[in-house]
Parts: sequence; C-alpha cells; structure tokens
Amino acid sequence: MIPKIIHQTGYALQSKWHPIWSLCHKSVQKVFYNFEHVFWTDEKIDNFIKKNYKEYYKDYQKIPFHIIQLDLFRYALLYKCGGIYIDMDMYCYENFYSDLTSDINLVESDCPDEYNQPELVQNSLMAATSNQKFFKECFIEGLQRSKTIEFKKKINDNHFNVKYVSGPLLLKNMVQKFKQVYKINILPLEFFNTTNNHIYEKQHKVRHMASGMWGKEVYKSFLDLQEAENFISSIEKYHKLSYLNKTEIDVNRLDFYKTYKLKP
Repeated sequence: MIPKIIHQTGYALQSKWHPIWSLCHKSVQKVFYNFEHVFWTDEKIDNFIKKNYKEYYKDYQKIPFHIIQLDLFRYALLYKCGGIYIDMDMYCYENFYSDLTSDINLVESDCPDEYNQPELVQNSLMAATSNQKFFKECFIEGLQRSKTIEFKKKINDNHFNVKYVSGPLLLKNMVQKFKQVYKINILPLEFFNTTNNHIYEKQHKVRHMASGMWGKEVYKSFLDLQEAENFISSIEKYHKLSYLNKTEIDVNRLDFYKTYKLKP
C-alpha cells in the first residue's frame, strides 16, 4: 500500500514562492487533509541525499543546475520513502488516492519531445510504495547523464538537456526500458491534466498550472534583471507579470474553475 504521505519541494521562505504555488499548495492540504505532509527545503534535500545515498553524494553535488538536483531527488525520495510526490504548481480538485492502483504510478503527458513525439509521462506527479527499484534506476541514470551532457551556461538554454537528464524524457526512456519488469500505472491525461493550464473541465482531478519555476536559477535571473535594468519590484510581482505575459492568466483574478484562452 502506498504510504499516505504527500511530498512537496520548495523554498523555505514563502516570500520566494511563485503566487500560483500558494494557491495550489492550499488545495493539496485541503484535499489530502488526513495525510501526512512533508515539505522538503534545499537543506533537508541535501541532508537526505548525504545520509541515504552517500556513494552518490559527490556526483549529486557536481550537478550544474538546481532543477536537475530537484528532479533526481524526487526519484531518490520515492525509492527510499514511498508516498505521493506533487509539484507545487499542481492544483488538486479531489483526493485521487484510489486511482493509485499500482506500486508505481506516473502521470500521462502529451507534451512533445525533441522529435515532436509525446513525452509519454511527466515527473510532476508520481506515487509509489517504498523500495521500488525503478526509481533508484532513474536516480542513477540521471546522475550518469549529468556527467555526459555538455550544458550551456544559462538554464533557459538547457530546456532539452534538463528534460533528458532528469525530467520527463529520462522518465520516458526508463518506462520504455523497464515496462516488462515493473507494473506501472499511467494516470490518464483527461483526469490529471498535466500539460494545459488554460483548460478546466469538470472531470479534472488535478490541473497543472505550469509556473515554469526551474529551481533557484529562476530567482537568480530575477536578481540579475533587477541589477542590470534597475528593475525595482518584488519577486512576487515579477512572477505575476511573467505568468501573465506567458499565459494571459492574471493570478490576482484567477479562477481555477474557469477555462482561459490560449495566448496567440
């Protein structure tokens, strides 16, 4: 049985959170009110890897981008502890514990990969019993890939690299490799809408609001912009403006039960 534990990761200081996070986080707490909730900060994550994966810790420290560390931590965590991992920008409409019918549960994705084929799955929502070796295999494979990729300097120029090393493309490859070894339940897109933050439909159990927060590099980008362009604003206002420009969704007026038009 999958442990009734909800795992989420984020900044220790809520003032650094994307405003979408606060709203989605409250929905998770409300829907899973009778579950244990564990919030993993950078310090806790580092201590966890150091304690439970000593032989891999040095390689983990050498990973060039924070988002890759966070991605790989998810797999390491689920292997060791089990439970349900939920991204901070996932809005939960209802408790979906009864949908977790296998020891390994991933969520379907129709986002395109580098060949314009579906990613297959995403790592934004995952659930498992502990000691599922599939997740340890994902963790180790991601570490190996991090050593072989020639990363570009800025995180924004590494979209494919991140997805390949630790994100959905790694997960897709591992599902394809081990689909005959492990029974993996794929939660369907129509209920766990992971790829379109504009559309609300009544059958949705989860809606991915796609904040685009890729680790602490995002906060550094804000600070660089502030310094270079005398951009005087709070990180909260920066996130709201960026989200509006990207999605045409005004966080201040957001209704999770409404469908928004796509930006042309």
